[in-house]
Amino acid sequence: MLEYLEKNDFYGGMFIDDSGQLVIYIVNSFIDNSRSDTSIDAYRNKIHNIINYDDFRIEIADYSWKELNSTMDELNEFKERNSNESVALKINIYFILDAENKIIVELDEFNDERVYEFKSLVNNSDMIERVESTGRVRNEEDDKLFNDLNNDTFVYITPLEITQTSGTFILDNKSDKDFHFGKNFILEIKDDYIWKELDRFNNVIVSDIAIRLPSGSSIVNEVNWEHTHGELSKVCIE
Repeated sequence: MLEYLEKNDFYGGMFIDDSGQLVIYIVNSFIDNSRSDTSIDAYRNKIHNIINYDDFRIEIADYSWKELNSTMDELNEFKERNSNESVALKINIYFILDAENKIIVELDEFNDERVYEFKSLVNNSDMIERVESTGRVRNEEDDKLFNDLNNDTFVYITPLEITQTSGTFILDNKSDKDFHFGKNFILEIKDDYIWKELDRFNNVIVSDIAIRLPSGSSIVNEVNWEHTHGELSKVCIE
């Protein structure tokens, strides 16, 4: 579903609003209400035909999903090429903030000098908002961040669509905690009532992109396993 929508230059991303409704962004530069094929209603019909879902609201955005992800790729490449350089080490995490159609970059030692350094040496795009770091993200290897979930912490995951190559899910954070998580994932199959992890292909690299899920928020997230595990022979939702 999402993979087909994301191929369109007019698509600016999506999020779940406070009322629980799906909101889909259309890039402003593609809208011309004087023409029937580029009006908001026309794009709404196009999206409906792609996702086969009608309960969503259209809002206007400045940047396409392609542009946002291209910039994220540039940030990843810079971090990999300059992993030991001071400017790269001062970048804590960066992520697409779906609801605001922009990229957030958290910087350590946040000040005018650091912002200027980032703009000069890394990326000067207006789609990036540079903010003060809220602290280093703990990862699974450091302290098993997600193992401390208890009865007071509720993050609901609702599948929207499962195919043989990908899954689209709503992540709804009902807890009082903010979460950051990455793109890495595992797949399991149910074999004789026992869940077993599927082996992934060798030499597969997963993008080191942080996804932020603040308390009380929801996001739509797609996981594509075609390049990590191949096409599954059968899928089901339990």
